[in-house]
Amino acid sequence: MRRRPSHLRFHRKRRGISEIVAVLLLVAIAVGMGVLVYTLASGGVSALAQGATGLVSNQGKAAAEQFVVEQASFATSIGALAVDGTGFSSCPTAGTSCTVTLTTSDTEDVVVLFSATNGGAIGYATISSISGGGLSWTERGRAECLNVCGTGGSGTYTDTDEWYAVSSGALSSVTFTVTLASSSSYTDLSVFGINGANTVSPFDTHSGLPAMLTGSAQPYPAVSTSNPHDIVFGAADLNVATGGVGAGFTTLGYTSGDYFADEYAIESTTQSSLTVGYSVGSTSANNAIADAVEAAPMGANLYVRSVGITSSTLVSVFVLDQSTGAFVGQFPTSTALSAGALAAISLPFTPAVGNAYSFTVTSSMGNSVKFIAEAI
Repeated sequence: MRRRPSHLRFHRKRRGISEIVAVLLLVAIAVGMGVLVYTLASGGVSALAQGATGLVSNQGKAAAEQFVVEQASFATSIGALAVDGTGFSSCPTAGTSCTVTLTTSDTEDVVVLFSATNGGAIGYATISSISGGGLSWTERGRAECLNVCGTGGSGTYTDTDEWYAVSSGALSSVTFTVTLASSSSYTDLSVFGINGANTVSPFDTHSGLPAMLTGSAQPYPAVSTSNPHDIVFGAADLNVATGGVGAGFTTLGYTSGDYFADEYAIESTTQSSLTVGYSVGSTSANNAIADAVEAAPMGANLYVRSVGITSSTLVSVFVLDQSTGAFVGQFPTSTALSAGALAAISLPFTPAVGNAYSFTVTSSMGNSVKFIAEAI
């Protein structure tokens, strides 16, 4: 029998029983959980990845930092913007709270709420919190006017606030309770859903947004945009009973005769100083605010969660088309991720339906996660 020359012999190192058991135990635990997370020293085993419903793994250099990609969603066309439900409410007596109800038909909406208040001589009756529907609200901006705000204006400390939230599900007669920082002699609330919007980074990035009117000598807000596919909208606290919408705009559903007006327009080109005005002159407004939300871009949204005991800063996402082998792009990001938190990263590119894409997310500490999902 011929023997292999000694210089071509292979020598295998036997694994200890404890090492094999430890590896099998780690994999068994991971499969049971549906997610595999591990941290290895530099030069250890390469990171593993399977499909969007399979295992995800983490290779890292800092034992305290661990994070996973929970899911990826794809948009193979630009979102079709539409108003998805409106609600209006007026609380004509003094108080620190008011409610408004909204019903929407679609999922993944950006929900915007306007308030118009008059704090009298005490101070601005700004929104301090919004509850209802399990949504997490963020203040976007406020238009405040002190003293006489418009010819014959109602006086001191009038305020129009803008807040927003993202709703992952449709809303059925959800009542939102708005709590004010101080008492207002009246409160008007307008709320509406926007479908087809960018739910990760909703607002147009133009530096002049939101635009505001905060005094009687000012014109109505003028909106300029950076993105061509936007919905432009606004609200005004009036000192006359009724004001109609401006040219090219549609009402969001305010009640005529209630000293308030709101409106929107869906645009397909970038805007330069588009006036968000009303049928009465700007001297008839105590204050007004206007803004723009972008359509959902083509690309992918990654949802990354920290499962470690320390915070992370995600700095880069490397994307490869696994179906064709083509390099899609390396996208810089600066996404802060506190321990236990979930963050979304929006990646603008043109995904092909049916193709699988890999996403390698890297942190500032050198840790990385690789995730593969199919665009469907």
